[in-house]
Amino acid sequence: MDSAKVSEFMGLTGTDAAFATSFLEQHGWEVNLAVNTFLETDIPDEQPEVRKPLPARSDQLVELDPSMLMVRKPKTFNPWKDHTLAGIFRPPTELSFRGTFDELLRHACHEHKWVMVNIQENTEFASHRLNRDTWQHEQVKRILTKSFAFWQVLDDDVHGHAFGGLYHPPSLPVISLIDPRTRQEMSRWTGFVEPQQLVSLLQDFLEDNDISSVAAPRIASKQTQGDSTQEPRKKVKKVQEMTDEEQLALALAASVTDCGGEMTSSPPETAASSSSSTPPSSFSSSSSSSSSSSSSSSSSSQPPQQQQQQPRYDEIEPPVGPQVTQVQLRLPSGTKITRRFNVENKVDELYRFVASVLPTGQSSESFVLMTSFPKKNLQDRAITIQEARLQNSSLIVELS
Repeated sequence: MDSAKVSEFMGLTGTDAAFATSFLEQHGWEVNLAVNTFLETDIPDEQPEVRKPLPARSDQLVELDPSMLMVRKPKTFNPWKDHTLAGIFRPPTELSFRGTFDELLRHACHEHKWVMVNIQENTEFASHRLNRDTWQHEQVKRILTKSFAFWQVLDDDVHGHAFGGLYHPPSLPVISLIDPRTRQEMSRWTGFVEPQQLVSLLQDFLEDNDISSVAAPRIASKQTQGDSTQEPRKKVKKVQEMTDEEQLALALAASVTDCGGEMTSSPPETAASSSSSTPPSSFSSSSSSSSSSSSSSSSSSQPPQQQQQQPRYDEIEPPVGPQVTQVQLRLPSGTKITRRFNVENKVDELYRFVASVLPTGQSSESFVLMTSFPKKNLQDRAITIQEARLQNSSLIVELS
C-alpha cells in the first residue's frame, strides 16, 4: 500500500483512509484516474438513521351501550323467495300436472276433479302476469289443489299445439275449464284474469256442480276477454240423494263414458258457440232478478197485518282506505252485492246490512253467513271483520 497516494487521494476527495485505499486498488493505484472517476461518479451519502415505528395499540374512545349494538344474522338462501325476474314470473310447477292431455284426463277422472288448462305464450305479458299474480294467489292455489287437475303448457309445445287444434282458442293466454268425462269445454277466459275474479267464478261453479253427478255439469258458456254468456242455474243431485232409478242411470252412463280417451282429430263438443256479450261476473245469475222480483211481489201480496217492517241500515259506506276492505255477499236469490266495510266493524255489522237488503219479513235471525271456500258458519258476531279474516272475502247468505 502506497501511503503517499492514499494521503493525496484523501486530500483531493475528502474521504477516509479505508475508502481511499479501496478505491485506489480498484484503479491500479493511479491517483489521477481514481480522482477523475470519483468526481464523475455520484457516490451516495450515508443513509440517515431511521426511527423505529411506534408499537400498535388499541383503546376505546367512547363507552358504548350494549343495547345499541346490532347483531347481524347470517343470510340464508331460500329458493322459494327468489326476487329475480325469473323467480317473480316463474310458472306454477308445483300446481301443474306433468304429462300429456290424455294422461291429464285420466288422472282427473281417477281423482274426481275437474280439469283446468292454461295455454301460454311467452311473448304475451299477460301470460307472465298470470304466473306472478293469479297462480300465486293463496286462495286460487287452494281451490286448484282441492278441486281441479291443473295443466299449463306453452303454445309452441307439441301438447299445446295439439290442444289448440282441438279447442281453437281465439287468443293467448287462455284458461279453459273442461269436463274430464266428456272432454267438453265448459268455460274459457283469454288474457289476464284477476285472482279475485277467478276465485268468484270457480266458487260459483263448484257450488252448482258435483263431479259425482248423474249427468255432465251445467255448461257455462265460453268466455273471452270481456265477454261471456249466462245460463240458468241447474242444481245436480249427489249420489246419496238419488233414487234407485237415478243411481241405475248413473251406472249406465258411467259404463259408456269415454273418460280420458285418446285425443282424436275431431274436436269435442264445446259450450254454446253462439253467445251474447255481458260482463264476466259469474257462471250463472240470470235467474237472480226474476227470483228477487217474484219474492218481492209475493211479499207485497201479503196482508198488511202480516208484513214486518224492513230493517234499516243507516251506516254510510266508507271510502277506500288502509282500514277499509271489500266484502262480496251472495244472497239466496243468486244476486251478488259488493260493499266496503271498516275492518274494525263487528261481524254483526254484516248481518245488519244483509237483513236490510233481504225481502221484507226476514230478520238477522232468519239467515246465516257462510264463507265460500272452505265453508264455515260465521256464528261469532262479536269479533271484528279483521279478526275473522274476512278482508276481500266472498260470503254466502243461507236461509236458516
